[in-house]
Amino acid sequence: MRSFSFVFVGMMAMAVGFGNCRCRGQETAIAAPAARPTLEAIGRHDASRTVECAKASIRVVDGDTLKCSRTKIRVLGVDTPETRKTGRYAEPGQEPYGSNAKALTERLVAEARTVLIFFAASGDDKGRDLAHVLFVGANGTEKLLGLELLNKGLAYETCGHYGNNGFAEFCRQIKAADDAAPKRGFLEPWKYKKRKH
Repeated sequence: MRSFSFVFVGMMAMAVGFGNCRCRGQETAIAAPAARPTLEAIGRHDASRTVECAKASIRVVDGDTLKCSRTKIRVLGVDTPETRKTGRYAEPGQEPYGSNAKALTERLVAEARTVLIFFAASGDDKGRDLAHVLFVGANGTEKLLGLELLNKGLAYETCGHYGNNGFAEFCRQIKAADDAAPKRGFLEPWKYKKRKH
């Protein structure tokens, strides 16, 4: 099991318990629960914030996209296939992998005790927040969503194209995992979307 440089963040979060979506600075000691703002209160795109999102408020859209309460989050560092069965981006050779990526993300949410979201300083051109998602288990084990998707051959890395968005260590591990990932049976999603249909 991988160990991350943010391990202390996850352990402090477990000691506090759950709210709907609760946050704190990555670099500071955890505040008293009453002083911790909600996800809605902090506003969007705050790179100094780590958000703890209660599992009950999470909805998985696809392998690399989820919602925490009303906030739509695009996972940094990886790209997974579309899950559409019809429409512009649908293709029999792509969709099964998209469904498998979504199922893996749903399983990781279900198995986690704590779900931590590390926000980047800015969002994407579709109005989504960009973030890394870290799952902390009951025994303290940590799983970074991007790494888990790559290890199962269900994603391609995107750090090389978009940069690290302020998360150099996460991207270093993601690139290494991409190099070691099993052969993927689908076209890189960004290349697939550029095809004419």
